[in-house]
Amino acid sequence: MHLYLAGICSLLISLEIVSVANGAATPDECNDTGGENTGMCCKHKREPESKEKQEEYENNMKNCFSKYFGDIQDPPAEDVKISLMECVGECFFNASGLLTPDLKLSQEKLNAKDDIVDPDPKWKAIDEAAVKSCFDKSVAEGNGSAKCKSGSFQFLRCVLRERFLNCPKDVWTDGDECNNYRKVVEKCPNVIPGVA
Repeated sequence: MHLYLAGICSLLISLEIVSVANGAATPDECNDTGGENTGMCCKHKREPESKEKQEEYENNMKNCFSKYFGDIQDPPAEDVKISLMECVGECFFNASGLLTPDLKLSQEKLNAKDDIVDPDPKWKAIDEAAVKSCFDKSVAEGNGSAKCKSGSFQFLRCVLRERFLNCPKDVWTDGDECNNYRKVVEKCPNVIPGVA
């Protein structure tokens, strides 16, 4: 998985918000994170990022996380976590040059970012379709009651879901755990799956 998306995904998982979004209550089955190995259900091999790019992403993520979460000792309430993650996502996307000066998602910049659209033909069509379909959805969702309205968090959630749900068969781990987890992701629009 791209380091760019992996960084935010690991942050989402560490904050335990992979199955919640917009503060909405979810059915019990939607709280199922699928187990330890579901991050390996869809195995995406990609050349490692350059050391400079990796350090840039890590620094951006640390700075944005610190800006909004600071030294939080106790985990915030779910609705507060979501609001903070929307802002962390917006901060990270902005630091990565994916937003316009007025903090709106830029479809042109998203399409051009080689960290989002993989040049590998197996993934390129999946990624391009995800960027296209997720862009409008995320902008609409981000403009609602969100504190940070760029839709960056919503865009990321949507892209990760599209990659997972459209994972090529030759990199999908076919087994009960992964197939059952895919059903959960299909039923529950707020679940954010990992893509290895």
